[in-house]
Amino acid sequence: MLFINPIKASLLILSVFLACGCQTTKTPSDNTPALPQHLAVVTEAEAAKQVIDFSSMELSLAEQMFNSPNLYLTPLLPLAPNVKAQFEQATALIEQGKLTQAVSQFELLHQQNPMLSGPLLKLGDIALKRQQQSIASDYFKQALSLNANNYVASSRLATIKREQGDFAGAKKHYLLALNSWPGLVSAHINLGILYDLYLGNKEDALAHYKLAQRLNELANKPTDKRLKMWIVDVSRQLKHAKKEG
Repeated sequence: MLFINPIKASLLILSVFLACGCQTTKTPSDNTPALPQHLAVVTEAEAAKQVIDFSSMELSLAEQMFNSPNLYLTPLLPLAPNVKAQFEQATALIEQGKLTQAVSQFELLHQQNPMLSGPLLKLGDIALKRQQQSIASDYFKQALSLNANNYVASSRLATIKREQGDFAGAKKHYLLALNSWPGLVSAHINLGILYDLYLGNKEDALAHYKLAQRLNELANKPTDKRLKMWIVDVSRQLKHAKKEG
């Protein structure tokens, strides 16, 4: 049986959620950067034998987050069909590795639709592929200036800041992403990793790992074996620290 994280560790997360309201909407699939590696001491076999215990507050909080609105995907006006088609065509160019052509297409889309954050987000992604971190950051900031709820841009910026050693800035932008969609699993995992490996806050790390785990369960997704290993690992660390203290 795992160490149960106290309610105190969930209060910060609860404050993030309460700032977002609790209107119910359908939440789509996650579209965020690849996660950094966390090298757990616990093996996959050990973790598989464990049952994760959730407190009643953790269960309630995860359910509220799961049913919370995705503010990024609730625009006032839908995209015009031709704009959506152009965007999809330009995105396909990225997937084909035709980055120069994709840049031209997204720049044109931005000129024609200056209030859309999506083309700027994609230009930032292309800059990242080209190892142009500073240029990418500028694009992501521009995207957020047009749509503060673009949680993908917030997550991209958070990852860049973490890699630059700006952990406070990374935390700020992961929390901004969660303000736009409290059910964003990757933001919970990335924030947990930030607390766990970079800020040394194991309690909040465990709280976010467990929220991510429960959100996946609510979405009927297969068990994330890696995430479960981290939960068992950090739970043991906290239990050991409690005994030592």
